[in-house]
Amino acid sequence: MIKVISIITALFLGFSSCSTLEADQPTVIKINAIDLKTNYNLEGSSSHKISDAWIYIDDQLQGAFELPCAIPFSQNGNVKITVVPGIKSSGQTAIREKYPYYKWCDSLVNMSGSTITLYPTTQYIDSTSFLYKDDFESNAIVFTKDNNSDTSMYIVSGGANIFEGNNIAEICVNNNNPYALVKSMLNLSTPSSSKKTYLEMDYANDAPLIVGIKSGGNFVPIIILNSTALAWNKIYIDLSQTLANNNSQSKFEIYFEIQQISGEENRTRFDNLKIVTRK
Repeated sequence: MIKVISIITALFLGFSSCSTLEADQPTVIKINAIDLKTNYNLEGSSSHKISDAWIYIDDQLQGAFELPCAIPFSQNGNVKITVVPGIKSSGQTAIREKYPYYKWCDSLVNMSGSTITLYPTTQYIDSTSFLYKDDFESNAIVFTKDNNSDTSMYIVSGGANIFEGNNIAEICVNNNNPYALVKSMLNLSTPSSSKKTYLEMDYANDAPLIVGIKSGGNFVPIIILNSTALAWNKIYIDLSQTLANNNSQSKFEIYFEIQQISGEENRTRFDNLKIVTRK
């Protein structure tokens, strides 16, 4: 079943009777996925979770559609189809948005009553600024434990739990070290309130994970990520409003907090952390 996220402005026209001409039949636009291409050295991993396609025909928004999708449109002839990569902001299904740091994808298409499959590939826009990016391949850690924390973040190399590459980072809490609060040591400059700022990351956890910012000595939680049963997931955490609320502070850090909840130990694994904003 097609999942339509926003109101579809392209209504099914021209097939109310069996005598309708073939040329008047709707054209089905099919998109299975939107891929991301990156310059690894400058932009890091091409890992993404593009969940939606916002579709424009000749610059007119037709709707936002969950991927994969196959949508019929009534337009005929040569048209420009623009596909905009969409995400679930902070992982929330109810908050779908065009990701501002992925490029829009244009195609010239002849709408002739057939099914047309598009294969959009996006990239980061040229004005993307990476305040921080880390795939942990260098074996370095920019996170340290808070004074109240029982443990810290460590590099894990090799094995079946690796997301991609050779290394990931991990926090483990157990009976001996039941609480972890780790914070970055990046001394990041707070972007202006007009610039959207996101934390992108791949993660896997089996206990609730709190993600927030440390600003002016205060720890400000942003989101609690429920257990993924240690299956890898991708998220785009919107830091913008929290940073705007603390804009009196010129610097900020990010932090992660986890507490042992069951069994002998609980873990959170990380890969491909990026803090992105606009130059």
